[in-house]
Amino acid sequence: MASKRFILTGFVLAALLTGCGKEEVAPEVMDSLSLSVTREGDTRAVSSVQPDAADYLIAAGNKIGVYGTVSRSGQDDVQVFTKQTVTCGEDLEWTYSPLKYWKPSGVYNFKAVFPLSANILAGTSGKRLLVGHVITSNHCDLLVASAQRNVATQGTDPVELKFKHACSAVRFLFKKESAADTYELSAFKLQNLRIAGTLDLSGDALTLDNWHTSGMAPAAEVMAWTAASAADRKDIPLSYDDFTAVPWAYMIPQTMAVQEGTARPAVTFSVVFNGEPTSVEITLPLPDSYEEGGQTVPATWEPGKVYTYYINLKPSRVALTVHVTEWDSETLVIEDDVIFD
Repeated sequence: MASKRFILTGFVLAALLTGCGKEEVAPEVMDSLSLSVTREGDTRAVSSVQPDAADYLIAAGNKIGVYGTVSRSGQDDVQVFTKQTVTCGEDLEWTYSPLKYWKPSGVYNFKAVFPLSANILAGTSGKRLLVGHVITSNHCDLLVASAQRNVATQGTDPVELKFKHACSAVRFLFKKESAADTYELSAFKLQNLRIAGTLDLSGDALTLDNWHTSGMAPAAEVMAWTAASAADRKDIPLSYDDFTAVPWAYMIPQTMAVQEGTARPAVTFSVVFNGEPTSVEITLPLPDSYEEGGQTVPATWEPGKVYTYYINLKPSRVALTVHVTEWDSETLVIEDDVIFD
């Protein structure tokens, strides 16, 4: 699948790069080391079923952290950048100071992270990125990038840092089946999901295997909300497109399947039906498998994918449908019906 890319050129990196005990290369001898910032895919187009905020990465004042390592045969690696702060200006060009310059030989490896406040762990370099990430109430997405350049064979053109989404985007949309009924959402929460993990990225490929959550217990609840009064309840419309009450969550990639006897990941919500005096609480386990190519496969939240859960309220049942997509194209659909008493 071809990806759409938003490329910013003119991302000039600049400080004199010195070798271990070797004579510095004068600026006029080698080109300045420059990179371009891109985002993989048209990833954040405004839509009720796609994450919004198209300027999440590319916006004036945003800062990324860049790591760089150069390797030469028979020599120790040299760190070129150690969480170098690079800032997006009003003209959407990225700058930092002081300048760095290419050396005439060596293989350069780069890693980059956004936001700059990401919890970078010891051991991170241009070859390996280690990030400790915790899901918080600000619904922060995590973007990472990798690049490699052999100066002798690939020259000194700008190196492209293609940022990828390291988290899974998850959204819950509600609608009612009939205009004759009224439903108001009075509470919402997710349960039994892992909200802390460590991202370990050495190459360019980013998969569920890059995330480690061993020893990190699932949270009893996350994204919890309760209406403080009747006036704070959220009306449930006839169309998913009109429902905006529950924001996107950028979650730790993980599997929905759990060991027998372990509490399953679930969504719990309360609704007031046709103005009745008490609300009804419903808990729906998140599907732990789906059919693909005639086979049942485990359901997982993977990096860079969108998981939109559609909840259709009917007088006699709740229909739960899950759409799983890349951040720019649909890939599969799974569906389940749960009785609503």
